[in-house]
Amino acid sequence: MEMEASYEEIDDYLERVRTLLSKGKFRLDNRREKNAELFETFVISEQDAIDICMNLTPADFCNKTQNEHSGFEHEILYIFRKDLSLLERFTTTERIVTIYIKFNNIDDNFLVIISFHEAERELRLYSEIHPDYIKY
Repeated sequence: MEMEASYEEIDDYLERVRTLLSKGKFRLDNRREKNAELFETFVISEQDAIDICMNLTPADFCNKTQNEHSGFEHEILYIFRKDLSLLERFTTTERIVTIYIKFNNIDDNFLVIISFHEAERELRLYSEIHPDYIKY
């Protein structure tokens, strides 16, 4: 279920994400097959992923949703999209890849980067659905 979000809320959320990343209070879930596959398929490092997350802006926001896993329903997950030009690992082909990024910021004490992988479906930016979202 998509939840409403203001530009200011997402800007504040990303500031908290950057703080946790800079303090090393995070985990990139490399156990997830889709996440591991991105790093195997393209020339991208975990540090590159962290740098990408550090540079997300409210313009990259797609939606926020309630965690659906039993016992974790109180958590809100934030989803972002980033289009990147990546080099395929075993070729000389570079292509634009839409990256699906999903965060769980646990009580502002620890960040889990649940998803950092190639998008499996079209990801619409929040600003495409809510034109008044971005303030110029």
